[in-house]
Amino acid sequence: MKKGALLFAYNTPETDYLKIASITAERIGRFLDLPTTVVTNQASIDNTSTSLSNFEKTVITDIVDENYLSKKMWYNKGRFKAYEFSPYDDTLLIDVDYLINSRKLLKLFDNHDIKIHDKIRYLMTSQVEEQIGTSKFSTLWATLIRFQKTDRARHLFEMLEQVQKNYAYYSNLYKYHTFVYRNDYAVTIALKTINGQLYEPKDFISWELLHVPDNAIVYKESDTVYTLERTDPRTAKLEYIKLTNLDFHIMNKNNFLDLFNA
Repeated sequence: MKKGALLFAYNTPETDYLKIASITAERIGRFLDLPTTVVTNQASIDNTSTSLSNFEKTVITDIVDENYLSKKMWYNKGRFKAYEFSPYDDTLLIDVDYLINSRKLLKLFDNHDIKIHDKIRYLMTSQVEEQIGTSKFSTLWATLIRFQKTDRARHLFEMLEQVQKNYAYYSNLYKYHTFVYRNDYAVTIALKTINGQLYEPKDFISWELLHVPDNAIVYKESDTVYTLERTDPRTAKLEYIKLTNLDFHIMNKNNFLDLFNA
């Protein structure tokens, strides 16, 4: 059974996502010993400052409609094609700004066909678990999904396509805002639907997903040691924590690129 990672990376006027993906692919190869396939478009390839040498395969496809957050454009739609685009029997679908510093993700390759985070920790903030609208059930997190090429996983991505195409309908059903399309919401609804509106505990990753929010700055001390810094808005004091050999998600894309002088 061939294993590998799949990344989606479409450049925007502000951010070279393909360059971020190349950095992540190099770390996937080094820490996890896995090949990486990238899904991108020709315009991103033509306008990136990196090569494609860190990718085993490149899938070139059209961009699905753009999205906006804080007035910045990004392309996060079309993830439902991950099942179709992945050349692997067992796939890690990872956001490009997920910084891999260990071999921990290899623990996800077990006999269960779907793995996803249901618990997160926002580092250096008091933010708690998020619920979808007024539905009273917790959000799952699309930052990292591991799936096998099974019928159930195929049904998950087929349902994800339906949620994306009918996002306004599900907004009315679950009472969330539609101004930004969120894969987190979509995959939560899709997984609950294929599971008959029940949770399957085996679907959930056993450790927390670590998020570094925009108001914290990451500094690199060594290849696997990072310091996080932020100013407490109440006291105006600087706060620090150190992460060693831990994987984490950096929400500030410029900060990610600065870590690697990219």
